Amino acid sequence: MNLPRCAKCGLPRHLSSGYVWPGNGTVFSRRDPQTRMVIFESEYYPYLWNELQERLGVEIS
Repeated sequence: MNLPRCAKCGLPRHLSSGYVWPGNGTVFSRRDPQTRMVIFESEYYPYLWNELQERLGVEIS
């Protein structure tokens, strides 16, 4: 599937048009600047889930 992409960031246009990347590691919604997003590398998720389980004291599955 060939999607139109943003020339600046390379993301599919339907994603890049709804968000702002100011270059400081944050991602903001254009519609609601109070809404923020975090993007992690896939290798980070197992660590994140384990850390949450330890801190919350419950199993996350």
